[in-house]
Amino acid sequence: MKLPRTWKLLGLPAAAGMALSLIVAGPAGAATPEATQPSSDKSSQQQGSDFLNSPSVNLKSAPQITQSDLQNEGYHVALTSDPSNAGVTISGKFIDSAGTAFKSPTTLTTDAKGNVDGYMKASGKLAPGTATLKMTASNGATVPDETFTVTEDETTPPPEQNYDDAAITAAPTTFTEGSWGDGITVNGTDFKPNSEVRVEVNYAATGHGDELASVTAKTDADGNFTQTVSPKGTPEVPKDDWSYSVSALQTAESGDVIASDVITLTINEKQEPAADPSISIADTTFTEGSWGEGIKVSGKNFEPNQSATVQVVHDADSSGTVIEEVDVKADADGTFTETVKPSAAPKVVKGKKYFVGASWATKSGAQAGGSVSTAAVPMAEAAPAAQSTDWIELTISPKATVNPTISVSPKKISTTDFENEDKGVTITGKHYAPGEAVTLEASSQSGKVDGITLHSTSDKNGTVQFTLYAIGSAVADTYNVTLTGDDHAKTLKASFQVYTGAANGGGDDDNAGGSNAGNSNGGNNDGADPGSDSGNAANDDPVTVSTSADDLPRTGGLDFGALYAGAGLVVLGAAGVLVTRRKKNSVIE
Repeated sequence: MKLPRTWKLLGLPAAAGMALSLIVAGPAGAATPEATQPSSDKSSQQQGSDFLNSPSVNLKSAPQITQSDLQNEGYHVALTSDPSNAGVTISGKFIDSAGTAFKSPTTLTTDAKGNVDGYMKASGKLAPGTATLKMTASNGATVPDETFTVTEDETTPPPEQNYDDAAITAAPTTFTEGSWGDGITVNGTDFKPNSEVRVEVNYAATGHGDELASVTAKTDADGNFTQTVSPKGTPEVPKDDWSYSVSALQTAESGDVIASDVITLTINEKQEPAADPSISIADTTFTEGSWGEGIKVSGKNFEPNQSATVQVVHDADSSGTVIEEVDVKADADGTFTETVKPSAAPKVVKGKKYFVGASWATKSGAQAGGSVSTAAVPMAEAAPAAQSTDWIELTISPKATVNPTISVSPKKISTTDFENEDKGVTITGKHYAPGEAVTLEASSQSGKVDGITLHSTSDKNGTVQFTLYAIGSAVADTYNVTLTGDDHAKTLKASFQVYTGAANGGGDDDNAGGSNAGNSNGGNNDGADPGSDSGNAANDDPVTVSTSADDLPRTGGLDFGALYAGAGLVVLGAAGVLVTRRKKNSVIE
């Protein structure tokens, strides 16, 4: 800022009854000169001495200040007085050459000696020319006006515009004959700001051609734009020296044409798409609780020797939790076959399903497969894209609700028939799951015959059967039997009675066991009294029962068990060598 010169009071006589004070005023940066202060009595209507101004007869030129300096830095004001004007507030307003008043937002306060030195800013932009600063003191003391010149701010002419860097990019630039797809997205930079740009797509050769599209775009404040162009017709593979191209044109302030470089588009021949890799599953239905022999997955249309991963998902959709995955590799024909058996058995869960699919990695941009996910790219190498086949949903059938049953035949049997290997007692369980393991437990109510546990497996109809008979002397008693399946917590119970005598010796089947069980004279003394000791219990020698074909009981094509009993009672089932020791009230295996 150019600082104005200062001025001072010289040799002015004092007014009658009034003291002279020095006032130095000027634009910012002006110095404050010295002055004498003749003493004088104050007017009765003022609290301090008047502030007097001196004529500017000693200034070679009027002080000047620019419009912006007056607003930003302010006009320099320097006043001197006496202590009677201590603490007085000086305010002011500017009047420009057009007569417009601008109140100063700043005020000045005198010090203890009545002096003040500071800057007053204009609240607005004054018109160029002579301006006046009118000041007032808060105590009513007179402050003379200041007159100065306001000069217009210097303006910098705008730089000459240059659009040599105007350029465009386009995507995509490669198409397949027959379709422009979603069009061509053109991005422009460094064009004329806030102005229209003509974007063109042409099919041309030297000296002639056709305009296929023309769209008007508008640049932003930085001269950039984005515009999508959809050419008319369908692209064909160019012949001879013809080509498709995209460009952008604009008119500068000077009238010159701003033209981008021309981008050539590539049109490829349409190729029949190769079949996408896919999988098939031999059986998509499984029963809850078992994968059977597993999920047999076959793949085709893969790249020769391509690696892939077969995945089993259990979730609301195929993008959920993977519960099993197996790496596979296609053969030279692009096919593979793999059996996948998840470690967790299938189950029916509300809101979840089972899906099977195959995924593999291809180079970025491959068209095969399903959705593509991105991954981190090491250095400049293209990241592989994760591809997947369509997912196949599996059906899990709830396990059939069965209510197994137990039956005993006959419910009553004589000791004679119980000792007959062609007769005995048959325990049958029905309605188990096919192949379900079933356990039989048999024991006597009297406790004179040790209990035994037998195991078998139900047939394809869910039926299991055990046949029990005695080898040696049978013990008349009531025998309790239970059946328990591995897949069913419920235990089935039944019982049968063995009574003393021949088939009809104890009466009919309904009461024979009860009437003769305790009759010591009913026949065979070994089993006459359920509460008596075994007749041969004193013999501690082991008895071995052979499992040769001649010694095994009838099976009727079904599994049999074996029951150890006191008094030499042995019930022989499926193959096995059974050994008992004749001890009182007990038999040890």
